[in-house]
Amino acid sequence: MKYRDLSDDIMDIMDGLTPKDVVTLLEKFAPGECWQKSYLCAANPTDTREMTDYVERLKRAGLDVGHGNCEFGYRMPLPDKKATMRYLEIYRR
Repeated sequence: MKYRDLSDDIMDIMDGLTPKDVVTLLEKFAPGECWQKSYLCAANPTDTREMTDYVERLKRAGLDVGHGNCEFGYRMPLPDKKATMRYLEIYRR
């Protein structure tokens, strides 16, 4: 899997992008490319609600993301015990 950064300009305004904007960017990814969205996890590293909600917003915005035959997949790897950040990884199959 090749991790791909969105352009520096986009990363600067990432919080201002709507899920529809993110879908437009992700649809330009080649198969095997992956994007990571970071989340603060200091309070409870096993809580995935915020990441799951984001995936649901992307689905409602038109991204074919999920398990099985979807064009995009995602995962939420558990961080190290002392980590303060957790990542949602979205990749194109």
